[in-house]
Amino acid sequence: MPVVSIFLKECDVIGNVAGFAYAFTDQPGRRVFSGKAGGSMDGQYTPTEIVAQCAAAGVQAMALSDHDAVAGNAEAGRAAARLGLSYFPAIEISCTHAGKLFHLLGYGIHYDDPAFVKLEKAMQDQRKSHSEAMIEAVRRIGIAVDSDKVWALSVNGSIGSVLIARAALADPRNDENELLAPYRSGGARSDTPYVNFGWDFCAQGKPCNVPMEVITFEEAVALIQEHGGAAVLAHPGANMGQNRERTEAIIATGI
Repeated sequence: MPVVSIFLKECDVIGNVAGFAYAFTDQPGRRVFSGKAGGSMDGQYTPTEIVAQCAAAGVQAMALSDHDAVAGNAEAGRAAARLGLSYFPAIEISCTHAGKLFHLLGYGIHYDDPAFVKLEKAMQDQRKSHSEAMIEAVRRIGIAVDSDKVWALSVNGSIGSVLIARAALADPRNDENELLAPYRSGGARSDTPYVNFGWDFCAQGKPCNVPMEVITFEEAVALIQEHGGAAVLAHPGANMGQNRERTEAIIATGI
């Protein structure tokens, strides 16, 4: 099945893999996964661990779409081959359109092209310099965060909101913190607590956001398509809502 048809069809959630990303089914009996590894700012596991979790969950086709990073694709591809899974190299690129931050997925890319390696290094350098600023921003809104505990969770030398959320929710100083109640078991945002924490506190326009310099949406589409990939908008519900004008403008970019 072509990569585009796998990832663009409407899917039903059938399980949880890697703690926060989901496995999907696009046709009876077929399960597909797209998620993050430790090379991503919000990843928790190595590529090999994620592939193993996918195999255990009955996933048959998968992509590793780390944020602005491609380094995990080689390892994931080898692990998928060993376990008999179909694998599609991928990336999730941070980009802007009309002043709004978007995440653009690229599936089936030639991930070893120097253009992706250059993008990964540039974003990694920024994230390293922004990590402590994000921790401090979370502290300012009244959430206790132990920097050492957060850094201990990092496997790539930078920090994202997922790691801050993990450390904050495990910190006993926050046991009675009402700001974190929605992310604990049974809370309104507890389905994927670490990712939801990032959306609620650290995303663009939120109180703990630390802006970064990213490429334009059009540049991201071109980068993906010029290097063998299919460009797919990530989490469109969160980014588009019912904004028809924005939706039409994004479609016009050629995704």
